[in-house]
Amino acid sequence: MQTAFFIKEAEESFAKLGVRISEPTLDFATANEWKAAVVKQMTSGVATLFKANGVEWVKGTGRFSGPNTIAVEGGEDVNFKQAVVATGSYPLRPPIDGLDSPRCVDSERLLAQTEVPRRLVVLGGGIIGCEFASIFRRFGSEVTIIEMLPTLIPQEDADAAKELAKQFQKRGIVLHLETSADRVEDTGSGLVVHHGGETTEADLMLVATGRGPTVENLGLEEIGVELDRREGIAADEHRPDLHRSGDRRRRADRGRGARAVRRRCRRRRLPLGRERARRDAERDRRLGQVDP
Repeated sequence: MQTAFFIKEAEESFAKLGVRISEPTLDFATANEWKAAVVKQMTSGVATLFKANGVEWVKGTGRFSGPNTIAVEGGEDVNFKQAVVATGSYPLRPPIDGLDSPRCVDSERLLAQTEVPRRLVVLGGGIIGCEFASIFRRFGSEVTIIEMLPTLIPQEDADAAKELAKQFQKRGIVLHLETSADRVEDTGSGLVVHHGGETTEADLMLVATGRGPTVENLGLEEIGVELDRREGIAADEHRPDLHRSGDRRRRADRGRGARAVRRRCRRRRLPLGRERARRDAERDRRLGQVDP
C-alpha cells in the first residue's frame, strides 16, 4: 500500500510542488523485499515485547484437553484460569467450478507474485477486494471487480460506496455489480471468468469473498464450547473463562455492538454523538485503505 501511495504522489502531486521527475516505474521484486523486511521487523518485535512484559511464550501446537488445560504437542500442558481464543482467520472460497486453479489466489499469494499481473479479476467488492483492486490498478494492472451485491463495500455507508464506485470507474477499474461468477476456466496461459452471461479474461484472480474463523482442531467441542466453522464461537454463559477475539466471534454476537455502545454511553454519560463520531473515524480509517 505504501508503494502504491508513493506512485500516486509521484504521478499526481510532485509536479504541483515543483518536483520534476520522469514517469515512475515499479520494481515489484524490490517492493516485496521491503514488505518482507517490515513484516520480519514487526514479528520479531513481538518477542521483545513479550520478554519486556513478562509474557511466557510457549511454542508449539496446542488444543484444549480439559476445561482448564491446553495440551501442547511435544511440550508440557498449560493450565489456565482464563483463556483467549485468538487463532486468526482464513480466506473463504465459494463453491465455484474452477476456483481451485493455482491462478485463483488469496491476498497473501497475490503479494507473493514475482510480477504484477497485466489483467486482474477481483472476486468480491468488500474492503479487502477494493483495497487490492486500488493498489494493483496503481501498479498498472487492468482490474475488474465482480461483486454479487448491488454496491461495493456493502457493510459501509451507502454514500461512501457510491463515491468509491465513481472514483474506481474514473481510474479505469471495471465493475460488475449484482453479478456472480459462474465458472472459472484455466486455459493454461490465463483465466476466462464466466459471470452473468459474460466472460472476462485475466492472468490472475484474487478471491476476496470473506474470511472464516480458524476454530478447527482446537478441542473446543470436546470441552463443550458451541462453534460454527463459518460463523465462529458462540457466546457461552457457562464458560465465562473463555474469551474470543474479533475474528472468532459469531456474527450474531458482533451484532450486539450497537446495544453495547448505548450501554457504555449511559454508564460513562457520554453523548451518543461522540461514540458515533468515534465509529465514523474508524470507518474513515478503513476506507482510507482502498484508495492509496
